[in-house]
Amino acid sequence: MKPWLINLKRVFVNKKYVFIAILIGAIFYLLNVFISEFSFILQEFRLRGFFQSFNLFLVSIMNFANVVEFYSLSSVILIGLLLGILVSLLIFNSSLSNGVNNDKKAGLFAGIGAFLGVLIPGCAVCGVGLLPLIGISASFLLFLPFDGLEIAVLAIFLLIFSVIKTSSSLLECKVN
Repeated sequence: MKPWLINLKRVFVNKKYVFIAILIGAIFYLLNVFISEFSFILQEFRLRGFFQSFNLFLVSIMNFANVVEFYSLSSVILIGLLLGILVSLLIFNSSLSNGVNNDKKAGLFAGIGAFLGVLIPGCAVCGVGLLPLIGISASFLLFLPFDGLEIAVLAIFLLIFSVIKTSSSLLECKVN
């Protein structure tokens, strides 16, 4: 068995880290639902108040799969889970070594992958991710052959690489 898989098993035997991974993935999913439905929720809030807008948000959570393309939904869920796994590994690593065992390359790829995953986790045209919130129109991504899905795939690969790299270096002693 590969060392990174053994280390993943060691970390996720503890239910605390499973909970953290699921929580981060769920927050990521909810954030993307909120962002994609932000204008509708804001309009509902202005017209009918907090409770009706919160109700619309709950309905949006359940209907998110009907609003976005299947590949967007899949990439949002996958990026959320990978972010959750990565955050759990980083928390485990910091609690284990007090920050001594830092792999700068894995950290760089994790940061880039997380940034891209949050910026455009799925189809940019669907309005999923932070891209529309920072005022950048998704239309500039339409020149890409898959409407921005390439960025989500790149983020997924970077996060997978970061998870493997972080997991494989967990129990190595790098103190001179």
